[in-house]
Amino acid sequence: MPKNTAPFLLLATVALVGALTACASDPAPAPAGGTSSVAESPTTAAPPADTAEPIATRTLPAGCDEVGSDASRDAVLADLTLQGDGADFIREAPDSAAYVFGCDWILEEVAGVLLLISDVDAADAAAHVSDLAAQGWTCEETGDETICTTGDPTAGEPVSTIVSRDETWIFVDAYNVDAEPLISDLIAQMWS
Repeated sequence: MPKNTAPFLLLATVALVGALTACASDPAPAPAGGTSSVAESPTTAAPPADTAEPIATRTLPAGCDEVGSDASRDAVLADLTLQGDGADFIREAPDSAAYVFGCDWILEEVAGVLLLISDVDAADAAAHVSDLAAQGWTCEETGDETICTTGDPTAGEPVSTIVSRDETWIFVDAYNVDAEPLISDLIAQMWS
């Protein structure tokens, strides 16, 4: 039959609390006219404030019906129907890309716009942009972001656009639609 260990645990707990309380008590006061035998720890200065500029924060659209501006949505998406979030689409992106937002608009098999936004490692994004340029994508730095495009709409090809900024990777694939006004407004919306 097991022994009742409750009295032992209670006694051990009281002893432990007593020992910890004794360790945490204030040091004895210094004798009159003398010095204390307890050494004071040196005061450390606060670390210097970080003077580096913070990375611009982004704001994701609240939903697909709020991407860009009213004018750019009307110009680009007026004839298209939202099909979903596009999360399962394969896209051109660095290995570190993690999907955070997306929209897939189509007009039957005639036209469409796929928008996918991912978080990425900034170094991976920069290396991937270099790879895109080597693969024939046209890449241009436009201030805070790099924009790369490929595809020829006059030859019936979709136009793929990538916007890389800090830790954000935006992929847009447009077929028989000029998505540039929507992309421009999205950039302004996310980093204004």
